[in-house]
Amino acid sequence: MFAQTQLRKRCTNWLLATGLLLMLTSCAEPPSAVERIKEEGVLRVITRNSPSTYFQDRNGEAGFEYELVKRFASHLGVELQIETAENIEEIFTRINRPGGPALAAAGLVASEGRQDLA
Repeated sequence: MFAQTQLRKRCTNWLLATGLLLMLTSCAEPPSAVERIKEEGVLRVITRNSPSTYFQDRNGEAGFEYELVKRFASHLGVELQIETAENIEEIFTRINRPGGPALAAAGLVASEGRQDLA
């Protein structure tokens, strides 16, 4: 009888410890977007080819938004990878794909119609 009680206590303690461990591990927050970028070592940005966002001239890549994301990538200590899209719809399609670019830098402004896409 004593052995049976001891066995029951051990089983109960083991189940409680296992349950607690499962609860603690499931409470971990997923990594933030910045943490994922740092882990990958690459900031993938999608933009449009235009004078105010991104373009290439005889000196290489340029544009106001290009300079912003270039400095952001440098601040994070990661490589910058630029992708271009033909239009805004393509930008939203590609950025919402799993594994798509982390950031869109294309002269975008917030609007009611775009809130659902972002």
